Amino acid sequence: MPASDSSVLLKLIRHSVCSHLVRKSRGMADDAFSLYAGKLLDGMQNLRSIQSICAAIRMGKELTKERPKTTSKDVDFDTGEVMVNQISVKKDVWSIAIPTTIAEFKKHLIPLFDCPTLMEDVLNPNNKMVLAGKDTTVTVMSESGTVVREINVVSQLVPLLDTNNVANIQTLINQLFSLEQGTLLYLSSGPGRGEEIKDKLSFADGFQLHFNMLRFHLRSHKAVNHGVNRNEWVTHFVSPSLSRLIAVLNLCVYPAARQHRA
Repeated sequence: MPASDSSVLLKLIRHSVCSHLVRKSRGMADDAFSLYAGKLLDGMQNLRSIQSICAAIRMGKELTKERPKTTSKDVDFDTGEVMVNQISVKKDVWSIAIPTTIAEFKKHLIPLFDCPTLMEDVLNPNNKMVLAGKDTTVTVMSESGTVVREINVVSQLVPLLDTNNVANIQTLINQLFSLEQGTLLYLSSGPGRGEEIKDKLSFADGFQLHFNMLRFHLRSHKAVNHGVNRNEWVTHFVSPSLSRLIAVLNLCVYPAARQHRA
């Protein structure tokens, strides 16, 4: 049945129910009528025929929806200004997003550790990092190109979770988690929505380190409940500096917090 016919049929059913309730209300007490109308409407909402008609209407709307309008986008490489349609954002506005986020990350991350030099080396994107199964190492190189030391992130960068101040530790971890979610959604390359981040895989299974940047995928569930499923997985990349912070959270902080809770 076409969506237009389904819509007409649904309207006819609604008008019929309204007419029936108007006639039924005559001579009935308010409480009795409210109880009767409530049962009738609840029953109709759960009818398989009504659900099928509504599903056909939603699917038809999705299929006949006009294609989105073309969005004009451009970048002025001389000034760094970004333009989308009639809106422009200057470089001194958008360029502070990542540095500000990094500062917030460190503000809540540093108090959980007592190894500032080690942390500085791990977070430095100029030091080579390897994430391959159990190999989670950072190699510190000298200016001459010789290896100064290798850091095993998991075994050497150990957070100190104060058992006498659990509430404060939990607050710091909650803030870090919020920053991580915001970074993955809004500071990574690629579109994403709040609901989609819930479906991402675990760090070990869903993230890879490519060219010093974390790579992961998100997939939109928009319109899936309406019978339309055309959404593909979208690749996201995180900047090198933010990638290090997210790696430390998932390799060191979160496992220690889970073990501490257990």
